[in-house]
Amino acid sequence: MKAKIFLAVLAKRRLVTGAVSLIFFLGSISAAFALGSPWVTVGSAGTADEANVDYVSFSGGIASIDSSAPEAVSAVLRYNIVSAPDLEDAGANVAMKVRFRDNGANARVVVSLKRYSMDNGGSYTMLTFDSNDMPSSTVYQTATVQDGCSGPHFDFQNYSYYLEVTLSRTSSAGTPAFSIAQLFDIDIC
Repeated sequence: MKAKIFLAVLAKRRLVTGAVSLIFFLGSISAAFALGSPWVTVGSAGTADEANVDYVSFSGGIASIDSSAPEAVSAVLRYNIVSAPDLEDAGANVAMKVRFRDNGANARVVVSLKRYSMDNGGSYTMLTFDSNDMPSSTVYQTATVQDGCSGPHFDFQNYSYYLEVTLSRTSSAGTPAFSIAQLFDIDIC
């Protein structure tokens, strides 16, 4: 009788220990996704194309079209991407989160993730965000685009990476701006 009670108590303890272990394991997986180390930049860290230097304003962390620029103008900015822990794990689903302002039909922000081959010098667009695909707003908003597990993963041994941001307006009423970008791998498709 005592042996049966002892075995029942032992079985319950093992079940509880297994359940607690499973909870900690699942918690560590979700923490790994939440606490990844993405690559991050602010708008003011970009380098303006030589032809566009006079059209861009950098203020705080923001890049925007300068108020003294022509009414209809586009400005191209580039941001060098360096290796970050979340980009090095060969994740299958590349994602880009962008903070931007597009106040309507007279403004546009396009952010393209590009990779540049060290072997042949070829350039390839991995992802593109276009503010015209989002509702316009006079305040900053964020959006995320991802490749849906169909694009290449980051390979810093054979490629260099950069963001190309194009701020455009068709009249002085347009106030496009780029504030922040994050790049990360979502490791599940």
